[in-house]
Amino acid sequence: MDDLWPEADTAAGEKNFKINLHRLRKAMEPDVKKEFGYSYIIQKAGLVSLDPALVTLDVEEFLALSMQAAENEKNNKLDRALELYDSAAELYKGDYFAEEPYLEWILRKRDLLRTKYIEVLERKARLHEELDQIPKAVETWQHILDMEPYSETAYQNLMILYADSGQKNKAREVFEECLLVFKNELGIEPDKAIFNIYDKIKSR
Repeated sequence: MDDLWPEADTAAGEKNFKINLHRLRKAMEPDVKKEFGYSYIIQKAGLVSLDPALVTLDVEEFLALSMQAAENEKNNKLDRALELYDSAAELYKGDYFAEEPYLEWILRKRDLLRTKYIEVLERKARLHEELDQIPKAVETWQHILDMEPYSETAYQNLMILYADSGQKNKAREVFEECLLVFKNELGIEPDKAIFNIYDKIKSR
């Protein structure tokens, strides 16, 4: 109650909860008759939950697919792992409860899911590389940069992929973009690793 309505006293919080629970039930099952009860939402021992037998949550499915993908990758089933990573990534539609940017209990979950999504994208990119699907690898690393513009790992891998495919100018552009972003937005230089990579590319 405190997380949902921090300014309300106990009685007001309980009232708000009951009103919103009723609205949720009516929204999910608008034609249900009260005497028959509601199917999707369970209220038991003071706890409210969705019936897992009737309702699937994209968050839970996203995490489950991520785990299955990692297990297949561990067992060297790379094509299947990539399919599962793709399916997991498609479920991520943006920040968790983006319309509630400041609730503390949501922030923790949001950060966890965003971190997991970036991890899924990184595994996707590396599998594309391993399976010699270079354009898709480049696209995925670029998507990571769209999500995390300070990802040195993404910059480094893009430079290497471009250089390995004979596009040294593109590799240089990525390097210069990295330097510019770090200087203008963070006031620092990236790690020395990216300079070492660039030096090796120039010497080819």
